[in-house]
Amino acid sequence: MRVRYDEQADQAVSRAGLPYALVWIAVVAGRLYFAYGANHVFGASLGSWMATTHIGLGALTDSLIFLAIAMLLARTGVLAAKARAVTARGRRAGVPAGEGHAVGAR
Repeated sequence: MRVRYDEQADQAVSRAGLPYALVWIAVVAGRLYFAYGANHVFGASLGSWMATTHIGLGALTDSLIFLAIAMLLARTGVLAAKARAVTARGRRAGVPAGEGHAVGAR
C-alpha cells in the first residue's frame, strides 16, 4: 500500500495495489472456506477437537471476531503511522503544489 503526501489537499493519500487486494481476497476466502468447511467438510473433526480441548462454540466465535478486529486495527495503525510520517516529511520538504509525489513510506 502506497501512502503519499498531497500538498494541495495538505493530507496523506493512500492507494492499495494488486498485492494488497490479493491478501484481502485470500483472507476472505479463508474465512468463507472455514465457515463452509465447519458445516460440510470437517465439522466432525472440528467438533471432536473442540470437545477434547474444552473449547466452546462461544470461544470459537469470539476468537474469529477478535481476529477480524485485530486485522482491522493493524491495517488502520499501519496506515496512520505511514500517513503521519509521509505528511511530516512532505511538509518539511515543501513538495511543490500539484505534484503530490511519493515522499516516503510505502
